[in-house]
Amino acid sequence: MLFKSFFVFSYPLDINPTIEFKKNKDSTIIPKKTFELSKKYDLLINKFHKLNSDEPSEELFNKSKQFIKSIQSNFFYELIPLDTFDKFPTMIINELNPDIHKYKPIFLNKGEELKDNKFKCIKTNVFGDNIYQLIKNLPYCERMKKTLITHLKMLYYLYNYLEIGGYYFTSIHPCSESQIEYFYLLSLFFEKVVYIGNIHILGIGYLGESRISKSVLENIIKKKSFFIEPKPQINNLLKIMNSSLTYEYKFYDFLIKKQTKSLLNLIYKYLFTFFIEINPSHSNLIKFKNEINNLKISNVAFKVLDNNIIKDYKIYEKNNIKIISKYLNKIKPPFDIKSNVLEIGMNFGVFTDLFIKSLKNINHNIVTIDPQQKIIWDDIGINNFRKTKNKNIEFFIESYITSFPKILNKYRENKFNLIFIHDYDKFDKMMYWFIFIKVLLRINGYLILEKSVLLSFQKLISFIDNNYTFLHKIEESDGLIIYQKKSEDNRSHEKNISYF
Repeated sequence: MLFKSFFVFSYPLDINPTIEFKKNKDSTIIPKKTFELSKKYDLLINKFHKLNSDEPSEELFNKSKQFIKSIQSNFFYELIPLDTFDKFPTMIINELNPDIHKYKPIFLNKGEELKDNKFKCIKTNVFGDNIYQLIKNLPYCERMKKTLITHLKMLYYLYNYLEIGGYYFTSIHPCSESQIEYFYLLSLFFEKVVYIGNIHILGIGYLGESRISKSVLENIIKKKSFFIEPKPQINNLLKIMNSSLTYEYKFYDFLIKKQTKSLLNLIYKYLFTFFIEINPSHSNLIKFKNEINNLKISNVAFKVLDNNIIKDYKIYEKNNIKIISKYLNKIKPPFDIKSNVLEIGMNFGVFTDLFIKSLKNINHNIVTIDPQQKIIWDDIGINNFRKTKNKNIEFFIESYITSFPKILNKYRENKFNLIFIHDYDKFDKMMYWFIFIKVLLRINGYLILEKSVLLSFQKLISFIDNNYTFLHKIEESDGLIIYQKKSEDNRSHEKNISYF
């Protein structure tokens, strides 16, 4: 089983949410199986904490959590500006009193304070030692309910301490309906919120009072019980919460049973998805494989083979493979006498293999560009196809700067019916790619982009949607965005007005 690691959400600007304060409102948002799993998890985690004196369990817990944290922290840089994450000051509240004016938050590790004594980014430790002493003997889910008030108060303090456009790093847990409501409340404070891994939430682009005022939040804090409607994409949110909860349950179950190999396999499955969902070309799965293989806990190791990774990659990409296959069928004759495909980012060659098998009985060319093939992928993809000696496939493993002009020179008259992108870089570099892509794609051809949580990818899609009127978005799934080219780029020189 692979674990869904990310959910990126922006509350639609064209929807005006309502906030209700009915104390006895019936709510069945969380599916029964997720709710039952949360109760089982609650019992399990409390059982684990009673084993604190058990040294093998402590070693398992500390080493595995430390390993996961070290891997994850490297990739938060993919989501926020590189120079900010280490400067996140930590905000702590040390009492459960709902009075927002009587008490002030404590800030640790302030780093650099910006103008007007506001921070560019803030993370939370949720509560201080006073609160911990009050709740430490409660079941885990009960703690989450008790400390909701601290989460709400922290949101209020953002008005005073977080810059507009800033970042906020906090946590959530699918123990109760209130956590779902809190997620949607948080989304009204930021341009987007990213559910990361098992409990973490990253708010990107602080909006201040533009969508929710101080007075409204004060009322929410006083009432404690609140409900936000509508809840767009609620099924996707519940799906990732259930996946995260399943992972956490298995994690502690293996810890208690001291099933070290099962635990290491679980960590691999979880982090594998984490890497892929950020951006496979940047996450260096081969390096990750080596780090997993070097991880030993209680002298037990777990061996990950290249074939393991490729198999799991195919499972992860199953839905994307199905959708792309549909468009490969569309470009077969009589669509064109020759079905040409350009792939940007070969990776393991899973999609390259799909292109070859789908087009094998018709006239075609497959061109794939991957400058990272050796550095990141150990030439796994390219070596698999070199053995076949397929004359219909052409590899470019040099830089994109030199590859694109050569491809344009060769295929200017025999353009591509389908272009698939699943490698991403800095925004300005990708804009260089599109100078060539918009020429190389034939009219009525398909441009397919695999989704990424990278900010550069989000900016790229925004730029395409706001400027490339010749590209029509015809489909969007959980993993892909598909455009069809309806004309050449005939815009005037002054056309790029709304960039994002």
